[in-house]
Amino acid sequence: QSALSDKTSSIDSKAMGLEGVVTKGPFKFQAEYVDANYKANYNDTAKMKMDTNAWYAEVMWMLTGEDYASTYKKGVFGAIKPKNEFDLETGKGLGAWEVGFRAEGYDVDDGSITGGGGGTRYQGNLSCATGGSEASTGGSSQNGATESGCQSGAKSYTAGLKWILNPNLLFKLNYTYTKFD
Repeated sequence: QSALSDKTSSIDSKAMGLEGVVTKGPFKFQAEYVDANYKANYNDTAKMKMDTNAWYAEVMWMLTGEDYASTYKKGVFGAIKPKNEFDLETGKGLGAWEVGFRAEGYDVDDGSITGGGGGTRYQGNLSCATGGSEASTGGSSQNGATESGCQSGAKSYTAGLKWILNPNLLFKLNYTYTKFD
């Protein structure tokens, strides 16, 4: 939403997030959830609000047995060091192999915008239950528009394979499927 003046608009945003990781030997599960609410008011003539959330969950497995927990230091995961590094000169050694699966998404719900002049709009792929035709196609509405029931979202699913030859070289292959609401 663009405001007519960034010095006279009141903006209220609240967010809450939670992230967690569990590791056991060569297995790792990691997830995060974030919920946020936004409200803006320009002199009671232009108002907007929007509720959003985003999340992801992933499971990883070191096929060659490396331990995730051993790389965790001071609250951060470090690099995996292969038990048996691949030697580029001789072609010997397996390196470390990891397979992973991830799901993630976001949702925008309960969006509304009322009043305002030129430049008051939502942008992006939101669709709204009320408002002009621009609102239903994800465009923008201006000049005193009223829109409500605006929403959007997407979900993505990823499968990946990683080959860590040595601590300085790795290859990744990912396939992601995304579905937009």
